[in-house]
Amino acid sequence: LAGAETFTGTKTGAFIDKGGQVFNVKAYGAIGDGATDDSTAIQNAINAAAVAGGTVLFPAGTFKHSATLTYTAPPPAIIGTPSTVLSYSGTGTAFASSIPGDSLPSISWAMASVSAFR
Repeated sequence: LAGAETFTGTKTGAFIDKGGQVFNVKAYGAIGDGATDDSTAIQNAINAAAVAGGTVLFPAGTFKHSATLTYTAPPPAIIGTPSTVLSYSGTGTAFASSIPGDSLPSISWAMASVSAFR
């Protein structure tokens, strides 16, 4: 929301964060329908979290990526809802660290399913 708003009763709507400490992949263009390749949007959210320091949020959905996703120090926390699925459809490495000597266990995973490891 920008500016002030006054209302009475109940107000509903979608709030997508694009900044602060939580980086919602949908705010960076991810669709999460299980068919669309969300690689670029996911990488952009990871990059933003790396610069500002924060958490990458995957809301409910199936987020497919075919490109290797990379992160730098500090590694981001990656969270999702109980119905979030992160699915890798590529042929190489799903995630890679650009931190010398780092490995994927340094990422904090919290979501229903990560099918990135073949």
